[in-house]
Amino acid sequence: MFPIEKSYIEVMNLHNKGWGYTKIHRYLKNNGFEIGNSRTTVDSMIKKMKKREFITKREFSLRKYVDFKIKFFRR
Repeated sequence: MFPIEKSYIEVMNLHNKGWGYTKIHRYLKNNGFEIGNSRTTVDSMIKKMKKREFITKREFSLRKYVDFKIKFFRR
């Protein structure tokens, strides 16, 4: 597992426990995780992971078009 994957997993675990992104950032920096110096990097990670999860879990309804005709009109 790559170091970045470990930090992503840790961020989501702590976020699911109810930790804020500032507290998560301090925890990661103190425990040797590779994370940016700005605390908002954790906030961005959380937002992107939530968006990715939302998109991948959506269900799509398939529509079928059967027996349709197209008419062309000229002036």
